Order: sequence, then structure tokens, then C-alpha cells
Amino acid sequence: MTVNLGRITEIDLDELARKRLTLVGVTFRTRTPQDVAALVHACAATTGPIMDRLRPPIHRTYPLAEADIALDELARGGFFGKIVLLPSPA
Repeated sequence: MTVNLGRITEIDLDELARKRLTLVGVTFRTRTPQDVAALVHACAATTGPIMDRLRPPIHRTYPLAEADIALDELARGGFFGKIVLLPSPA
């Protein structure tokens, strides 16, 4: 599946069907800053009590200086969880 953060992209509908995925489009461009703040507050209030159960598993962490290694591992795949880049110590 193609991932594109712009306005135009290609989607493999067969892959969506095979994986039984749902595609949902959302835009906040028509919302005022106050509307967005209210939505974020409502989301936080709803998910707050269960936030510990919503944390994604972390496969491995890398210092920011090793971002190239982390990207290589990400491209290889074959793992479960997130790859996290940590800021370099000050």
C-alpha cells in the first residue's frame, strides 16, 4: 500500500479487502482551533482511563545518531512493535 502524506496518493483496494481494512478520511482544515482543542480534550478524557492498554509495543530503541540503522531495520521489517528514536543527550 502506498503511503503519502500529501493530497494525492494511490491505494491498492485489493490489499484493503484482503486485510479487511477500513479507510477513513478526516480533515481538520475546516475546524477552528477551538474545535480542534475541544476534540483533543474529549479524546483524552475518553481514553485517559485506558491509556496504559493503548500503548504500542516497542521493538527497539535507537539513539538519534543511529537513525540510519533504525531506518534500515524498519525497511527490512519482520518484527512486531515500534522502532523508537531517542534524542541525543544534551
